[in-house]
Amino acid sequence: MDSKSGKLTHQIPGLKHFQNLRAFAKDFGQWVKAEYPEIKQVKDISVSVCNKFLDMKADFCAKATLKKYRSYFQKTQMCTNHYFKSANLDWKGNIVVPESRKAQDVESVRFGVRMDSNDFDNIVELAAGRFPHAVTVAHISSMIGCRVEGCANITAGMVRLDEPGRYGHGEIHLYETNDNKIQGIEKGGRPRIIDIRRAEDAVFFKGLCQGKSFTERLIPITADSINRGLRITMEVLGIKGKYELKSLHSIRCMFAQELWNENKAAGITYENNLRICNNQLGHGDNRGLEGVKAYINAVPY
Repeated sequence: MDSKSGKLTHQIPGLKHFQNLRAFAKDFGQWVKAEYPEIKQVKDISVSVCNKFLDMKADFCAKATLKKYRSYFQKTQMCTNHYFKSANLDWKGNIVVPESRKAQDVESVRFGVRMDSNDFDNIVELAAGRFPHAVTVAHISSMIGCRVEGCANITAGMVRLDEPGRYGHGEIHLYETNDNKIQGIEKGGRPRIIDIRRAEDAVFFKGLCQGKSFTERLIPITADSINRGLRITMEVLGIKGKYELKSLHSIRCMFAQELWNENKAAGITYENNLRICNNQLGHGDNRGLEGVKAYINAVPY
């Protein structure tokens, strides 16, 4: 426990942070296995090994990413020492963030509106006490790319975990049916169906729906209150100026890039990836690159 804040230092603030930390740990573990085959247990990993990993990453990671990795090392140490008393890792305070050797490219500047995952983690952690509903909204948008009005108006009945969807984990139907007329709950009134990508995301939505009626909203506050909570949190963190557009839009862009990258890794063709991402963002299927270029670094492959 942190003596100043009273927080349990081994706890991970939010699902997104957990997913990022898990991906980092897997990447680091595979590197250690390849570079140091003699290391069999985490307690045998010295801080010098951690620093060599960061130095390797400096060839193709920005300084902000390297700083984020340092924070992940610190959180990994806290979690490991809590659950394995004999580990006694002593990395914190000794991790050195090297200067990035990555050449700056035009695309990274052009798509700077996308929220950095480290900024997302910090928002979730800081807002958890004062604006808990805004934290929930941030998670929803990071998982399904909702606009702020969608997050404010989505109901338990719109969460269809019994429908497999594209990824086998369910669907979110962002529309209402009144007098046999279908009306979307977001910009322009266009109805859309979003596929839930991960099993843990489905668990998250199941928890939000627990105890709620079919027509009950998942988030009991207005879109203005959501924007206010996120804005104040980002101002306190000193990062509001990094994102010219509305706060949630930057998270929506983060969702879109992650969706693009995962589809690409899964072997989906460039043309189909454009179609899927446009569809999931609520654009027309035939919008092509024009529909996603403000959200995604959609370099042909």
